[in-house]
Amino acid sequence: MLLLLAAGGGVFSCVSATDETCQAAEECRREGLCKAEEGRCVAASDADCQKSRFCLNLGLCTLQEKRCVAGTEESCRQSLQCKERGFCLARNGECVEVTKAYCSSLDACAKQGLCSLNTKRYECVAGTVDDCKNSEECKNNQRCQLEKERCVVTDQFCKDSSGCQQSGLCSRQGDSCVVATDDDCKQSIACRAANKCLAENGACVETRKDGGTCKRACESNEDCSGCSGGATVCDNSVCATEKCADTARCKERGQCTRSNNQCIAKTSADCQAVCSAEGLCTIDPGTAQCVASTNDDCKKGEACTNNRRCTADKGVCIVLCKETACDRSSDCKDCQGGKTQCRDNRCIAPGSGGESAPDGGSQ
Repeated sequence: MLLLLAAGGGVFSCVSATDETCQAAEECRREGLCKAEEGRCVAASDADCQKSRFCLNLGLCTLQEKRCVAGTEESCRQSLQCKERGFCLARNGECVEVTKAYCSSLDACAKQGLCSLNTKRYECVAGTVDDCKNSEECKNNQRCQLEKERCVVTDQFCKDSSGCQQSGLCSRQGDSCVVATDDDCKQSIACRAANKCLAENGACVETRKDGGTCKRACESNEDCSGCSGGATVCDNSVCATEKCADTARCKERGQCTRSNNQCIAKTSADCQAVCSAEGLCTIDPGTAQCVASTNDDCKKGEACTNNRRCTADKGVCIVLCKETACDRSSDCKDCQGGKTQCRDNRCIAPGSGGESAPDGGSQ
C-alpha cells in the first residue's frame, strides 16, 4: 500500500512505504502488515501476524504470501471468534464455522460416534446414545454406551462376555471389563473349578489376604470390608474409596451422586451448592457435571455479586473486563466504574471522550 502523508498547505501526496512508516501504521497492529516491500506494507513474519488483532480476533496468525492467514486449527481455536461464534476450523486461509452437519460428515462420526457438536467447546463429540449405537465401534467392538461424550462398552457387554464367565471380569470401569466384587468371582468358572471366589486387586483369588467381604450391591461399609484398592465405603450401593458427596468434584462441579464407579451430577440438588456459589446451575449431559450454560446461570451465583464473574464462558463464570486490552465494547461488560465502552483498546465510561469500538471489533 502507498501511505498518504500531509504535505504543506494541506495537500496530500503519495509516498513509498518504509519499514518505519509501516510499523507505525494501524495496518501493522490490525493485520500484521509491518514490513515495507516495493513501496507497500506487507506481512513478513509469523511474529508480526501473531501480534496483530486479526490473529487475536480472527485466527489469522500464519504468514502466507506476504499476508496473515489461518494456517492451523490451533490458531482458529484460540481466536475470539471461535470462542464466541464457533468459527474454529482452518479452511483456505480463514477460520470457518464448526456445525453439526460438519461433525456428521466426518469419518469419526461413522467410526467412533463423534457426530454431535459441543457448543461450549465447538468440538465434535458423542452427544446421544444414537451417535454410539450407529457407529462402527458399536457394531464391531460393542462400544454402544454414551459416557462423558464418548462411546464405551456397555455394562451388559461385560456381564455377557467370556471374560466374565471364565475369570469374573464382569464389572465395567470406563471402557474396560474388570473384577470388582466377590459377586463377579462367584459366578465364574474360576470359582467353581479352582475355588477362586474372592475379588482382590482386580483378580479372583482363593484366599484374600485381609479377609472381609466385597459385595456387588452393598448396604453398609461392612459389605466392603474385603474390597481391594481401599474401596471400603458403601456409596449408593457401590463399594468405593470415598463417598462422592465428600469429594472435591462434588464441591467444585456438583458431581455428588455415585453411578457405578463414577461421581456424576444427576439431579438439580447436586448443582444447588455450586449454583449458589459459582453460578454452575445446569447439568451438562456430556460431562455429567454442573456448568454455567448462560449468563443467567452466572447471575445466580455469589461469584457474580461479589467478584463480578457474571459472564458464562466454556461452562464457567468469568469476569469479562479486558480493561487495557479490549477490542470491542462487549469486552468491557463486567468492568467497574461504568466502563462499558471500548476506545483505543481501553475500557472507558460512556461520555468520557472519543468514539467507542462497536461489538464487531476495534477501531
